[in-house]
Amino acid sequence: MATNELKRLLPRLLLAFAAGGCTAPQGESPASQANSPAPAANQAAPVDETTAARVALRNAFHGLGTEPFWGVSVGDGRLIYDAMDGEDVSVAAPRRAETPGGYRWQTPRITVAVTHEACSDGMSMNVYPGDMKVTVDGRELLGCGGYDYRDDLAGSRWQIVNVTFEEVAGEAYRLEFTENRVSGRAGCNRFSGSYRRTGDNELEFGPIAVTRMACPEPQMEHERAALEIFTTKARLIYSRPGTVALTNELGGLLLQPLP
Repeated sequence: MATNELKRLLPRLLLAFAAGGCTAPQGESPASQANSPAPAANQAAPVDETTAARVALRNAFHGLGTEPFWGVSVGDGRLIYDAMDGEDVSVAAPRRAETPGGYRWQTPRITVAVTHEACSDGMSMNVYPGDMKVTVDGRELLGCGGYDYRDDLAGSRWQIVNVTFEEVAGEAYRLEFTENRVSGRAGCNRFSGSYRRTGDNELEFGPIAVTRMACPEPQMEHERAALEIFTTKARLIYSRPGTVALTNELGGLLLQPLP
């Protein structure tokens, strides 16, 4: 039941959106404001079924949490808290403020603080590039998030720096994209296969061919974990210039661009 509800939430936030324990039970949703005066810029505003469409802009930020299921989106001049089992809140989005190790949006009702750390949604092996703390009407929530990544991948080369929460480094951890193929290494063997964009920040992979050399651990485990990710659709999520997550329910790779 919980997994099904999470799947219902993610399309509303345009996410299939990355360390364990970043989300936890947080209590009840904010109380209804039905008797409040008409909303001003930083007060509640009606949020209808077009919320996702309104924030589906280039570089829109999306984040989520579980227990209960909720999400936040920042885009099109709005900061929106989207609750599965309570009141949605929409306020005017302030200018993003840079903080040590991250960034923050702060309003009287909602504050979204993001730290550049690998993060898990607590329900799957998804890896997000931002660890997030959200405060809504004084109530703290923990979750994960990042920006849509919609740039063209063709001709890009990447250093793999994290394989499903394992930090890695070196020439054996590289990824390269051409117009319709992906190739690289994730600790040991060379691999390659086709891919296509099925959405602005979603990839679908074809069969992956892999060489058959044996390597010591933990390189082989890194490779197994990375190749699992290529067996189903994955999302591209971006936290700051130079850090991109390729992630799905089977795991995630954190990538940094190579010259």
